[in-house]
This record gives sequence, structure tokens and C-alpha cells, in this order.
Amino acid sequence: MGELESWELTDFNIDGHITLSQKFGHLKIMRSEDGALILVGNADYGLIDQTQPTPTSFFNPDTTLGFILDIGIQKEKKLTSGSGFYFGHQIIQAQSKKKVSQADFDQTLFEKIGTTVQAYFQSGDKVKEVEAIKLQFLLNEYNNARLLYPNFYAESYLNLMRIIDALDNTQNAYEYATFVAKISPKLNREIFGKLTVLPVYTDRLAKAQTLFYDCLTLTQSKDAAMSSFSDADKFVFACFYSAYQYRNKFVHKGFPFPSVVKESWGIEEDSGTAYISPTLGQSWSRFHRPQTGLQNGDLIDVHAIVGANAQDFQNIYFLLVPTWHFLKKMTREAILNKINSLS
Repeated sequence: MGELESWELTDFNIDGHITLSQKFGHLKIMRSEDGALILVGNADYGLIDQTQPTPTSFFNPDTTLGFILDIGIQKEKKLTSGSGFYFGHQIIQAQSKKKVSQADFDQTLFEKIGTTVQAYFQSGDKVKEVEAIKLQFLLNEYNNARLLYPNFYAESYLNLMRIIDALDNTQNAYEYATFVAKISPKLNREIFGKLTVLPVYTDRLAKAQTLFYDCLTLTQSKDAAMSSFSDADKFVFACFYSAYQYRNKFVHKGFPFPSVVKESWGIEEDSGTAYISPTLGQSWSRFHRPQTGLQNGDLIDVHAIVGANAQDFQNIYFLLVPTWHFLKKMTREAILNKINSLS
């Protein structure tokens, strides 16, 4: 047995201690003397040879252990590593690093929302009463999406998409993307302007416009608004059409949203990279080859799971899928529009 490492887990009701299989690096779950729930593992498990070609693994012993025990397993803090010295590294990130202060609290908006919900709920009008319930549920969903991100970005992303879906009762990708493109033409122009000055996005902007016109042809111009969209609106349409495709033809087949939706840059400066990730591909490596590098067949691209549309997912939708920050910003604007329409 090599060196040991240990993690603090999200607490659950353990009876005694649990001895685990050593094959995949986990040795024991136990409660420490100070009451923390601890997972002890083999620090040498999973190390990749730095000189010889080594098959990589996609097996996750944590989540598989959670399935076997039928209870959620989540590492919150790395306690010790190798030599046994206390490490104390937090694994679960804070939900947001955004600084907030008194200046961020909009009392007028807070009271406006509360008054609107209460007035509709007590109106005696069944339609308005249901609207009040719906609006409050959407606010709850938005709050939960903020709490989940960034540790559970895929669930958070889906929560935000559900809010937009509910606000317009959209039925398909065209309606969903059209609704988002109409949320804020001003915001569309701001985002599009930030992207057009970055050469790395030139090809993607062209792909977005082509995708828009392909969709316009397929819908036979049923929506007059689509025909009058500006270039900025067309771009936003293409991004959210791509997100809808991922949800309906990729996420529903058991895969999460690509991790690039949380890998955005320039959020503080509100630059173009906050809205579309510069990453060019999504794949997993089957082998680690320190001497020769990648070889043909070493990479796995899971987009093949969607079948006939795999090329669209690899070469179009993936490059245009909006970041979590982009989706959050549009969702917030959509909720504000809904509040203004009710009050």
C-alpha cells in the first residue's frame, strides 16, 4: 500500500465504518473523533506514467460509490495528501465570487416584485393568481440556479433554460431562440459588438449567420420577426438555438452540457469571451503518450451519440453554445421583462 490521502464528505447517517474495495483507490469511510465524515484513499491510485504510454480512465469511483450505497457522495474538502500533513483544501467552490454591497440592493425593484406578486395572488382573478404563483416559482428557480453554479453547472444551466421556456411557453427550438433574440435588442447589440472586435470569433459569427438563415428557410418565414432581425439578433438566435439542440438531442441522451459553458473569460470586463468560449473542441483522451503525443484514434468525441446530426454538433452548435454567464444574463432580462409586463 502506498501513501494515503483523505477527504471530508458531505455528511450522511453512517453506522460504524465502511470498508471499501481497494481496486479503485478508495479504502474506508469513517467518522473522525471530531465528528467529520472522512473518506480515506490510496494516494498512488490513478497516477499516470510520465514516460510510458498509459491508457486513461473515465471511471469515477466517487459517484459509483454513491450509487452502490444509494446516497449522495460528495467531497467537500481535501484533508491530507501523501505524507499525511493536513492539507485543508476546499473542493466545493463558493457559489459566486461576485462582491455585493448595499449599493447592489434595489429597494424599488424588490418592493415592485413583492407588490406585484401579492396583488396578483390576492386579486380573485384565477388567471392572475396563477401568474403570481408562476412568477414566484421562476424567481425561486433562478435563485436555485445561482446556488448550484459552478459546482453543478449542468443542472444550473438547465434551470435557467427552463425559466425562459416557461416565460414564453415555447414549443420548439425556433420559438425558443426567437423569444430569446427578442428579449433585449440593446443587449444583443452590446454583446455582438464585443464579439466582432475579436478575430478569434470571425468564423463563428459567420457560422451563426448561416445557421440562422438555414432555420429561416426551414420555418418558411412563419415568424415575421425573424425576417427583420438585425445581425446581432441573428447571432443571439443561433446561440440559443444551439443550446436548445444540446438540451433536446444531447442532454436527454445522458450527457451534460459541454463544460465550456462555464469556462468563460472576461466576465469582470464584460468582454466577448464572457459569452462564447474560445474553446474549439470537446473530446476525451484514451491514452496519455508523453513521448509521442496524440495518435489517430486516441480522442473520443461523444457527439457521435446524436447520430446523423453529429457534424452539426461538432462544427456548429458546439462553437456557438452560449456560456452560463450569457444564459444567466438573458434569463434575468427575461424575468425583468415579465415583471414589467405585469406591474
